[in-house]
Amino acid sequence: MPTALVITTLSYTGFTLLGALMGRAALGAVFNIWVRRVMATCFIIYGVLLGTSTTPATRG
Repeated sequence: MPTALVITTLSYTGFTLLGALMGRAALGAVFNIWVRRVMATCFIIYGVLLGTSTTPATRG
């Protein structure tokens, strides 16, 4: 009959393994060249829009 400590250890180990595998998959997606290109394009567009916008007038 397993104790609560063994069950907790197995649970945390499983979650850690799952997190490591998901993190590896996420890093693989982030370092994909097409994802980087799309993100770069979005940042450039955002920067241009931010640079051409005007600041709101203050009332005082």
